[in-house]
Amino acid sequence: MPVLDNPKWELAAQEVAKGKTQLEAIQTAGYAPHDSNASRLIGNDKVKSRIRELQEQAAKSISITLEGQIAKLEDLLNQAKALNQISAAVSAIDKQNELMGFKVQRVESKRVDEFENMSDEELRQYVYGNIELDRKD
Repeated sequence: MPVLDNPKWELAAQEVAKGKTQLEAIQTAGYAPHDSNASRLIGNDKVKSRIRELQEQAAKSISITLEGQIAKLEDLLNQAKALNQISAAVSAIDKQNELMGFKVQRVESKRVDEFENMSDEELRQYVYGNIELDRKD
């Protein structure tokens, strides 16, 4: 769908697509800020279609950006392999995995058995703030 013929409608559609409320969008477009004006304009089929189109375009540009970053990392990975730069290649793979959501971070706590060695009284004192965990046995 092309740009709307009415510039106020187009501006209101762009503002809603950017995340503004209907009321804020129509006010920015030059209309009186009233709920019925907002719902009437934004409820218009042409305006709704334009908002949907603008939001889809924004979503595509985000995914293109992500895909672009992954492609850049792929190029860097290939360059690192060609230069026999193993650590750089591993780093590129790691960043790719992170961007694609494959990276899982695991955190290990050093105090795994700390409470196991405490008596019931010591646990009560710890819970109620009278004892610190930094004791050395």
